[in-house]
Amino acid sequence: MAQFEHEFVQTSYTNIVVPLRKFLEEDMKTIQKERKSLEVKRLDLDASKGKLRRAKAMEAQRNVSISKNLNPQ
Repeated sequence: MAQFEHEFVQTSYTNIVVPLRKFLEEDMKTIQKERKSLEVKRLDLDASKGKLRRAKAMEAQRNVSISKNLNPQ
């Protein structure tokens, strides 16, 4: 019975613990780095969209102002 337990522990360690440790030590670091990069890019995109929205609003306001000056009532 002790032999089966020992084999089970060895097999579990080899098939579960070793791959999990490898994932946590190597792959997870890469995932975290890529996640941070993606977050920075998302924030940059949000900022750019906000600037574009404000620019369009100012352009529309300017066009309304110009049309009122050309067509006074």
